[in-house]
Amino acid sequence: MARQAAAEHRPVSRSHRGATFIELLIFIIVVAIAVTGVLGAIAFATRGSADPLVRIRAAELGQAYLEEILSKRFDGSNCGSRPDYDGVACYDGLCAAGEQPPRDALGSVRPGYPDYRVFVCVSDSTLQGQDMRRVVVQVQTPTGERLDFTGRKGDNP
Repeated sequence: MARQAAAEHRPVSRSHRGATFIELLIFIIVVAIAVTGVLGAIAFATRGSADPLVRIRAAELGQAYLEEILSKRFDGSNCGSRPDYDGVACYDGLCAAGEQPPRDALGSVRPGYPDYRVFVCVSDSTLQGQDMRRVVVQVQTPTGERLDFTGRKGDNP
């Protein structure tokens, strides 16, 4: 029994002692700073990255508009309503207001694009002495990113 009492009061060596309160506090602060830095880096990296599916859908939409517009005549004159457009210049009206939700050539709402917006600007230009119409289709994604698609239509006599 005397041995047991002596063992309980024996001094503990430095290598077997636990951490002090100050050491634990410093450890927690260092870990918190490291975690904050890592989370900040992750947030910065994901903030600027666009969802690939959103960009693919925007590209599909931009190409569809560009193909529709470039399939029209250079100098059409019927610019009443969208299904009746027969010339490239008729689409220039979509430049200021944009079209939301996007529509197809018949004026029907395109399913699956509720938060996308399409702007079309048509301008006259000359390329190697030939009259051209430059068409810029800009698609705004739900995240606010804008993608431009450009084409030219020549006046073939």
